[in-house]
Amino acid sequence: MPLITIVVTAVLTACVTVGLMALVHHWVLRPRLEQRMEALAEELEQRVRAGVMSGGEELLPKFRQQVTAGFRDALVATAKGEHVEESVRAMARSGADLLEEGLGALLGRRR
Repeated sequence: MPLITIVVTAVLTACVTVGLMALVHHWVLRPRLEQRMEALAEELEQRVRAGVMSGGEELLPKFRQQVTAGFRDALVATAKGEHVEESVRAMARSGADLLEEGLGALLGRRR
């Protein structure tokens, strides 16, 4: 047999084998793999959802306590007038700054 016939036969056999494997992959393996991936994705989603819900249930009482304590602190601070004094000072300071800038503009002074 001539060498060219052997090479052509080998190349054609390899091409046919690759083509058949591609068809088997496309029609048989891929659907099975996709089905398995969907099942695993659903299982993972359920596990994550269960973990998140469990973690939320564990943290919820502590979170409520902290929110309640923060709210009480805010009410106590408001009752003492701390925030009111700070707000009044800030408003007075900004009003004084506006007045100073306005007078400076009228009198021709630059900062």
